[in-house]
Amino acid sequence: RCHRPIMIDYSYVECSCASMTALAAFRRKFPDHRRKEIEGALRRGARFITSIQRPDGSWYGSWGVCFTYATWFGVEALICAGLPPSHPAI
Repeated sequence: RCHRPIMIDYSYVECSCASMTALAAFRRKFPDHRRKEIEGALRRGARFITSIQRPDGSWYGSWGVCFTYATWFGVEALICAGLPPSHPAI
């Protein structure tokens, strides 16, 4: 039971992908602005995305059609982070 007003959200593949997609788009438009920070954030995002990947290669989703939607976001996030389509996680 919560005794005070708080707001929390859990880390999940869909939200992480949205953030990573935005960072990748920003990097394309402004390739020299805070490049190291953005690349570091994308690497950390890719580590998180692969850490929550299930053994069968899917991701459990919190939005939409659970596994289908989450796997779409997981793959998109890894592509945005620069992983090649041939990477085992993809």
